[in-house]
Amino acid sequence: EATTTQTVTVLDTKPPKVKAPSAITAEATSLDRNIVALGEPSITDNSELSSITNDAPEFFPLGDTIITWTAIDIAGNVGSATQKVTIVDTTSPVISNIAELSAEATSEKQNLVTLIVPNVTDVQPITITNDAPTFFTLGQTTITWTAKDSSENNSTLSQMISIVDTSAPILIVRSEE
Repeated sequence: EATTTQTVTVLDTKPPKVKAPSAITAEATSLDRNIVALGEPSITDNSELSSITNDAPEFFPLGDTIITWTAIDIAGNVGSATQKVTIVDTTSPVISNIAELSAEATSEKQNLVTLIVPNVTDVQPITITNDAPTFFTLGQTTITWTAKDSSENNSTLSQMISIVDTSAPILIVRSEE
C-alpha cells in the first residue's frame, strides 16, 4: 500500500465583473456644484468582494465627467467600469422686469438717455446687450435687452423709452433801439 499527499491550492485569479450604472444627463442647477445620484453598479465575482468604490466628485461641473467604479475581491483581483455624467444647461437666463423710462427732451433728435441694466440670473456667466440707439428722438422707442449665457441660451425683454417735451417755449423779446 502506498500513500501520497497532494496539496491542492485553489487560486482566484478572475477579477470581479463590474457593470457601471447607465450614463446620466442632468440639468445644471449651478455652474460647478451640481449634485447627481449615480445609482449602483452591478458586480459579479466568484468569491467575496472586499470593496466597491468610485472616484466621483462631491459636486459636478458643467460638461462631462467620467466616473470609474472599482471592485476588489478578497483575493485582491480588481475589476472596473466607467460611467459618464453630463451636466447640461438648457435653461435660458431670467431677466427681471424693467420699468418704462421717460426723459425730458433736450433736442428734437439727439437726446441722451442713461439706461439701467436689468438684473439677470443664470447658472453661468452671461452677456447682456441691447439694441438702443446712441441718441433718442422725441416720442417712444422700444429697445430690446438680450441676456445670453455660455451655452448659447438667451432671453429677451423689451423696454419702452419715452422722450417727452413738457417744457414751455422760452420767449425772448428783443427791443429795438
